[in-house]
Amino acid sequence: MRCVQDKAFTIHFDFAFAESKNLRLSISNIYKEERYNHFSIQVPLTLPKDQWTVVCLDLKGYFSRYHHARESEKHFMKSLTVCANSQVSRIATSDKVFDCESLPRDLNYKLNKGERWEDRYSWIEPIECERAAEVVVEKTRVEKKVSKPIVKP
Repeated sequence: MRCVQDKAFTIHFDFAFAESKNLRLSISNIYKEERYNHFSIQVPLTLPKDQWTVVCLDLKGYFSRYHHARESEKHFMKSLTVCANSQVSRIATSDKVFDCESLPRDLNYKLNKGERWEDRYSWIEPIECERAAEVVVEKTRVEKKVSKPIVKP
């Protein structure tokens, strides 16, 4: 995926779950923070300028975290909408977790001889960034609690 000239972009993934529940997962650079309501999840995403980026979405993570979907709950993608100002090269789903070194040949980008993948492309996992931020916030809260003296009347 690549953003065109630092302009606003949005991609919507529409899913259907058992019992006629529908959910829209949207990624965009116009969102400031993750938000959820009963029908949608909004995920902020900032892409590097003028660089192709592999965006990995942990759908099971988003569904269990926000939609309270059980791992065994069946779902399927109904539609995908790529809005203006972005270019998408490929979209794939997998039960396996990949990194830039383990990407299958069909999904990988070409490199010139002697070129390293990390020097030319980017890799982003939005939910992992959010989890890392939560860990830092939680750690800070714990440290603050420990440092406060306990006063009993």
